[in-house]
Amino acid sequence: MKEESSVSRLQIMSVMGLSKQRNYLLTQYLQAIQLPRGFGGDLVFEFQVSQGRVRHLVLDEQASSLKEQTVMELIRRSLLAWLPEESRSNR
Repeated sequence: MKEESSVSRLQIMSVMGLSKQRNYLLTQYLQAIQLPRGFGGDLVFEFQVSQGRVRHLVLDEQASSLKEQTVMELIRRSLLAWLPEESRSNR
């Protein structure tokens, strides 16, 4: 019997309006989230970053294939709490 490594990782497929540095920081931040095992799919979020904080976060339910509410909420809360290191140093 083959044992599967079922570590769930988040991946950013497309981003607009973030610098390469902030995109990298966001990717690192999201990949550190401890996700429940056994889910898969796509989540499409649209959000604005203003003064280094995520604002106006919207889940595009029609473009998203993942319907697991607990995972969607975990990622949503994590995005709202995200503050890139470069923003922290500018305070």
